[in-house]
Amino acid sequence: MHTSGLVLFNPPTPSITHTLFRLPRVWEVLRQWADYDPRRKWQEVDEPYLRARMPSASADELSPDALLSTIRQLQKIVTELMFRRFRKYMAAGVFANRRLDTLLRKTVGPGADDMKRRLMLNVPHKTAESNRAMRTLAVMASRSPAVRDILTTRPYGARYRSIVADPGCRGFVEPLHQFLRQYGYRTAMTMEPQPSYPAWRDEPDHVLSLIGSMMNHLALSDDDRVDEDLEYREARAEMSRRLETDPRALSAFDRAVDIARGFVFAREASLYFLEEIVGMVRTRADWLGAWLVAEGRLDVARNIYYLTPSELEAAVSGKEEVEINRIAEHRQLAWEQMREAWNDTPFVERRRQTSMRGTAVSRGLAVGGARIIRGANDFQKLAAGDILVCPSTTPAWTPLFAIAAAVVADAGGVLSHAAIVAREYGIPAVMGCSDATRTLVDGEPIEVNGTTGTVRRLPPGARVA
Repeated sequence: MHTSGLVLFNPPTPSITHTLFRLPRVWEVLRQWADYDPRRKWQEVDEPYLRARMPSASADELSPDALLSTIRQLQKIVTELMFRRFRKYMAAGVFANRRLDTLLRKTVGPGADDMKRRLMLNVPHKTAESNRAMRTLAVMASRSPAVRDILTTRPYGARYRSIVADPGCRGFVEPLHQFLRQYGYRTAMTMEPQPSYPAWRDEPDHVLSLIGSMMNHLALSDDDRVDEDLEYREARAEMSRRLETDPRALSAFDRAVDIARGFVFAREASLYFLEEIVGMVRTRADWLGAWLVAEGRLDVARNIYYLTPSELEAAVSGKEEVEINRIAEHRQLAWEQMREAWNDTPFVERRRQTSMRGTAVSRGLAVGGARIIRGANDFQKLAAGDILVCPSTTPAWTPLFAIAAAVVADAGGVLSHAAIVAREYGIPAVMGCSDATRTLVDGEPIEVNGTTGTVRRLPPGARVA
């Protein structure tokens, strides 16, 4: 382990002999991936199995030792979930999508990308469900002068407190709390949720920032688009007409579409389940941290996130109190120094570049003003027609894709969240365009080519809409 608390390792490289020995098993797995229903597999097999292993007692009912025990129990469930998620859904989803892409290229040719987008519309999954619920809140907010005023004038960090305290917002508060109860485990900071990162229910201003952005662009949100279900059904019917003379090809197409759509459902459901488990770990860790502070064994409750399981056990048992505090403080300092070093790296030469290149992940061409969005406190800056320029995105950012004309991200590739969602929304996107958030100037006109993977800066005053 590094002094920062990061675990460093070099994974073993498999030998050619070992790889060849496993080939028959690999082909058997690929055959299974081509034939099973991922949505049913998640709903009827994996989720019930994993949920049955979840602890039932709430954090405030447990002793410190029991809190530690349930944290270890939840960690084991995360390990099992991640194994199932990547082996049965993520990796298999890549295989299914490539299979569908091949069929579409053979049948549709140059129009394959647009046909794929239409065929993947209106998949009923967790993120789409939460987006619709959030849009309902945005409609309510737009009709309440008190809520609208707070979302428009109060800074990030003060909105939730202001809404709860304002009698004029009373009709909005309970629906907001209901939303947080139902979807509040969603995290905003990373695709790999961590116990130390706040979720929506821990930081409701994140949700309110999204609601404020949606409130100003209700005409562009999902429910006001062309009927997605109708567009999906028309695309499927069109493909059926194209393949009606070849029953085997039609059967293969139907199976490929159903499996690919099923993987979208399973992908989102398993991610939200992971966020739910991590949220339960966070609640127990917060209780344990508060207890350790009250006992005088930890100086700051949040330092619990800088301890390993064995060090945490030592803290609960009362051993090595001073050493544990010193280790936690050292790791926190190292983490902050790494983050500051990343944020403060000078990019003078990059500022002079007229273009940059990344990975083309969603085809098309768009021109608009660059809008640098680094986190939830920036969400309301994004206006219709802007180019969303960000470090990366998570499912919590999805409502912004209905507003943006295109997406440019510092990190990511063809299977990153931003890339997948951009293709689903049919907007151009370039990923892995390193340091775009610090190279581009907020508001400057840019051209995003999602087909070639290039981002070009335009002359000041260039027409962007």
